[in-house]
Amino acid sequence: VSHLDALGVVDFLVFGSESGDLHHLRNHYRDGLLPDSPNNILAAEYCNAISYLNSSIVPYTIPRIGPDYHDTKNTTDTLCSASYLRPFFKTPQTLCEIRTYVPDTVYRQILAYLEHATALYGEDFSDILYYLVR
Repeated sequence: VSHLDALGVVDFLVFGSESGDLHHLRNHYRDGLLPDSPNNILAAEYCNAISYLNSSIVPYTIPRIGPDYHDTKNTTDTLCSASYLRPFFKTPQTLCEIRTYVPDTVYRQILAYLEHATALYGEDFSDILYYLVR
């Protein structure tokens, strides 16, 4: 948020949240209560940063619909969580499974990228992180 504010050209910050209610997110955070879901936490942090910086950026939230953030099971034909999609990147043979959940242009870009590179995962950095915290 501080980088966006420093640019001086950003008027709005739009982000998703489970609640879809800025008033609720701001009050929850102001009262010292942490929101109960990942996107609400991030949304509250955005609002807090905007307030802390006394920024003129106006926050807007879009309600998250469909599966929860951490859902690893597919429950609809059109929406799914990133947690559901991530495992398909590990096995090229299963990558076609994500096609119905992303726009065709995004799917083609992913395929083109993976022809020349591999996707990275949190566990790819575990040795480095272990070394740094030792």
